[in-house]
Amino acid sequence: MTRHKPHNPCPGYLCSIMLRNDLIICPFRANMCTTERENTKKTEDAGMKVWMLGKFEEMEIGQKVLVARCGSGHSYFGEFGRLARTTARHLVFETESGAQVKTAIDNIHEVVGKAKKEGYWVSTRIENREDDKNFIHDAVSFWDEKKCCLVKK
Repeated sequence: MTRHKPHNPCPGYLCSIMLRNDLIICPFRANMCTTERENTKKTEDAGMKVWMLGKFEEMEIGQKVLVARCGSGHSYFGEFGRLARTTARHLVFETESGAQVKTAIDNIHEVVGKAKKEGYWVSTRIENREDDKNFIHDAVSFWDEKKCCLVKK
């Protein structure tokens, strides 16, 4: 009586080539995770952790923030805004006047672009800001070098 070897779908030499080149064969993987991946993406966008004042804080799309720049003395100029969206590297805030201010995705203190050049900062601490006598409500504006004037974008 002869013994039959079980059928091996992957010969030994082929497996060693695949492992050396980081190739994995999995014929059913493509259709397994479609709905789960969509659900996890929605939960990732709903809440994220951002470095703020020495600790991580939860931020959500639509959360209210203050976008401002320092004035003379203790005064500061700015307006309120909301977290509009995220990109791969930035958080994008849109102010009440429609201006967009970007920060690094993991550190809200790291303002980038024109807002950084103008000295704007973003804060999630908005309690009692409207009643603060040092807060001057002013639309976020940027210097346009071609027109040589402040532009509210």
